[in-house]
Amino acid sequence: MPQIALVWKEAHCWGVPVTETVRNRFGDGRELVLPPSRKLATVLEVAAEVRRCKMTFGAADNEFQHLSDTGCCCSGVDRFHDFENYFKHQIGYAIRRCVGKTITYSTIQHEWAPSGSVDRFLNSKSRIAHRNKGRATMIDHIKLRWNQQGVPGSPSSFFGVKVPNSAPLDLIAYEWDTRPQNRGRPLT
Repeated sequence: MPQIALVWKEAHCWGVPVTETVRNRFGDGRELVLPPSRKLATVLEVAAEVRRCKMTFGAADNEFQHLSDTGCCCSGVDRFHDFENYFKHQIGYAIRRCVGKTITYSTIQHEWAPSGSVDRFLNSKSRIAHRNKGRATMIDHIKLRWNQQGVPGSPSSFFGVKVPNSAPLDLIAYEWDTRPQNRGRPLT
């Protein structure tokens, strides 16, 4: 029942009939997620308006984080002294580091990540140890998600990122859509 209420609330806020919203959303773990195509116009409109008002824009949705004005996804905390050391062994950071060039896991492989299992902190539908030979570190989760095309959080789910035509030997090296409106904002 709570999922139905959430879908109705989303549909009402977006001015979309409930049946269309239910049909066009998908699950990720226990979350209901609208596809990026349903959110894109609104995100770009809000970003433009925020910048017009001389404020800093931050996108919280994974697939739009690289459109943010700061490096630390949606918060901008990295602009404050002594807060520059946020968690960087993550796909969103790799996307931001690679704006305009090939997106590879090697971009983040040397960034710090916890070494123990993180499964106990995740809901049961997001745990991977049972299907990953008992391994479930943050690095395991990120590498697994890296090659899962079309799922939320995968590089392929980020706005403007496309999957290359060639099959990967190991971890996929993603490319940018060449249309300029599909590029993110590079880290400065």
